[in-house]
Amino acid sequence: MRLAVNLSSVGEIDLLAFDGEIDFGTSECFETALGTVILDRAGQVLVDLRGVAFMDSTGIHHLVATQRRLTLQGRQFALLCAPGPVLDVFHTAGMLEQLGVHDSPAAAESALGTYS
Repeated sequence: MRLAVNLSSVGEIDLLAFDGEIDFGTSECFETALGTVILDRAGQVLVDLRGVAFMDSTGIHHLVATQRRLTLQGRQFALLCAPGPVLDVFHTAGMLEQLGVHDSPAAAESALGTYS
């Protein structure tokens, strides 16, 4: 499997942790997982990309769409991303601030508020 996902909740935060690659070939799996937190959950959303070794513009597209839909629902969204190629993609695309990309769990949690 090129992309694995783990969905869990910590307090009022829904955590989606991905492992693998996010590209055109795994786009459906990525979109489905993001859709689950949009449609079936009610908490703030933290997407953990620290286990992702590669991501192309397909991933950015789905993340922007997810953030927009969550914002319309009055929910917060943040990304957790380790230094490396995926963080470089966000930097190159100029999306670090817009998407709320954080390099540490503490910073991402702080951006979403405190755990219940």
